[in-house]
Amino acid sequence: MIPKILIISETFKSNSGGGITLSNLFKDYPKKSLANAVDAKELIIITSDEICENFYSLGSDEKKVITFFSFLQKKCYSGKFVVKKQEEKELHHISKHRSFRETFVDCFFLFLHFIGLYHLLYRYEISDSLEKWITDFNPDYIYTQLSNRELSNFTTKLINLTGARLVIHIMDDWPSTISKNGLFKQYWQKKIDCEFRGLIAKADILMSISEGMSIEYKTRYKKDFIPFHNPIEINKWNPYSKLDLFVNHDNINILYGGRIGLGTSESVVEIAEAIEELKFEGLKITFQIQTTSINPKLKNKLSKFSCVIFNPIVQYSELPKIFSAADVLVMPIDFSKKGIAFLKYSMPTKASEYMISGTPILLYADQSVSLIDHAKKNGWAAVVVEKNIKTLKLEILNIINNIDLRLSLSNAAIQHAISNYDSKYVRKMFQQQFSKYK
Repeated sequence: MIPKILIISETFKSNSGGGITLSNLFKDYPKKSLANAVDAKELIIITSDEICENFYSLGSDEKKVITFFSFLQKKCYSGKFVVKKQEEKELHHISKHRSFRETFVDCFFLFLHFIGLYHLLYRYEISDSLEKWITDFNPDYIYTQLSNRELSNFTTKLINLTGARLVIHIMDDWPSTISKNGLFKQYWQKKIDCEFRGLIAKADILMSISEGMSIEYKTRYKKDFIPFHNPIEINKWNPYSKLDLFVNHDNINILYGGRIGLGTSESVVEIAEAIEELKFEGLKITFQIQTTSINPKLKNKLSKFSCVIFNPIVQYSELPKIFSAADVLVMPIDFSKKGIAFLKYSMPTKASEYMISGTPILLYADQSVSLIDHAKKNGWAAVVVEKNIKTLKLEILNIINNIDLRLSLSNAAIQHAISNYDSKYVRKMFQQQFSKYK
């Protein structure tokens, strides 16, 4: 009998690392055995029911806000959700301007963090309609990619309601960064840590996004976390893997593809600064950015660099061609304490996709980030481990001009991707975890 799995906190979208990873891990799992309950604003960008067809929109009946702050919440649909198939690029866009309300809410959230009320602001409740939907599905497992306190507490409620086994999959080290600011940061750090430890004690299966995170969490939580990173469809990516490693110096293309936000925004700007200087020194070079997620203020800042080009948003299936067409792919992680803490043990979803593209990779991050050791050990990227524009420029030039290095990085990356991230193998191992308990 195939276990039935209720997935919460993330959905099958192609504009986020968690969504891409979720889709690739659950692809080919029987649709009738999957259900997905997720925040209403996340479901509106779902374009396909190829993997799952049983969705529930967690709207105003489930997501509650403190009465005094009800003005922060818009009315959202609650109930069974039917996917409206559309083109991905019709739905994903990067806003150029923020409304006054959006700006005010952002500032107000910072204030709530400071006075220690933010972690009390939202909570999820199990409405009558949600309870019926879940009861009708009758899950054997609840799978979640936790990322905040309200989802952690909501997961506890769902476990108590269903008696289902719990699977927790951690993408980023949010427990270390969720309460770093404000007057009551120590109180919330201890409280959320205690709640999270209580929840993982109830979990039957614990997963992480990387080997580095599994090692750290074994020490921190005294629990074994099985690493499962984003797998790739080798047969869809490999035909586009870069074969010609020679660089056309009349049109040098450096590319970053992915989210720009917490943990990446500062380093992306620094890479733009380095490339801008190289351009003014005579190189015919551009810095192309392929993203569906960037703060408008940051976008305006990056747009001031003459080397920066924001590529049009494309469907996920077009990324293999785009990644392999570049001369260098950059993978930045901020050197700030918060950036390091958030991504120190993570492995970006794009890492495996970068590798299989065959395009030489430059990893720009602090030495303490576990991805640095991973790249050095397996040879899939050149690394810069100091926050220094001059050093960054020199390594970009080295990757562009050193054909032996380019060949070495490309071959090592492709082989590592094929050996470790083949979806046929990874998906099988992942889905077998749900057959441990019958």
